Amino acid sequence: MDKIVLPIVARQTQLDDLKKYLEAGTDTTRPEVIYVIGKSGVGKTKLVRNMYEEYWTKNHFDVQAWVSFAPNLSASNILKLIIQRLKEDNVTCSRGEARKNLKEELEKGKYLLVIDGEVSSTEWKSILNALPDGMAGSKVVQITQTKPESSPSTL
Repeated sequence: MDKIVLPIVARQTQLDDLKKYLEAGTDTTRPEVIYVIGKSGVGKTKLVRNMYEEYWTKNHFDVQAWVSFAPNLSASNILKLIIQRLKEDNVTCSRGEARKNLKEELEKGKYLLVIDGEVSSTEWKSILNALPDGMAGSKVVQITQTKPESSPSTL
């Protein structure tokens, strides 16, 4: 998966960069990962929320989900939160059912997932591995305070 890291500096520049990365098409059906990194309180969530709620974003992606959670939630619980957002109900399911439901929902088209919370590198890898291929151009945005271990340099 390709990875892009966005620091928070100038709001309009960052909004433009985020839109550019969300808009960019790729040849692969694996989702592209975009990291929005910064200290607590600098406006990471607000920046991404502004873009997430734009008319353009809603029309660009067929499937969208935003999940926020307390630090260090397990990957399986995060996946269940994503499914709840996608199905808009309080689904309870096993780990295997969660992966099946996630696959069914995300294969409906080009998707955008926003993961707003701190996740250990092991749990993050598990989340990314659970994501099915979607249409080319699918994206995952992680809002975090720490730079992922194997990410490229900050743009």
